[in-house]
Amino acid sequence: MPSLQTASARGKAAELRFLQIVLEHGWSAAVPVAEDEPWDALISRFETWLWERVQIKRTYLKYGKPTVNLVRHDGKRYRPDDADWLAAVEVESGRVWLVPFDEVAQYQRKRITEDMACYEMRRTPQEEDHEETPF
Repeated sequence: MPSLQTASARGKAAELRFLQIVLEHGWSAAVPVAEDEPWDALISRFETWLWERVQIKRTYLKYGKPTVNLVRHDGKRYRPDDADWLAAVEVESGRVWLVPFDEVAQYQRKRITEDMACYEMRRTPQEEDHEETPF
């Protein structure tokens, strides 16, 4: 995958990857029209049929663990009620961790660990078997 030059491009890649995986899991997704919301997408999981707000962040590896920066574009910290879920997205592998937002909102940077109450989403089996070929 080519490197993404700006933070905005890297963030958008994470958002698009998350939406793709959500749809592959059979869930519904929506994005806000305006950019002034503290969340990036809405999801409706078939278990609940409710719309939930998701803040999407691209992960990077720190000490071998997926880590996210949790600072708003204006430099302020998030509040626990800004979203329902944090989606930590590893764009290259297609791994996504959904973490209850109130568990991570108080941090500026947070490692995703096994002891967190989270739901890990992966690529579909068809996508894992598919090898990408360059154009």
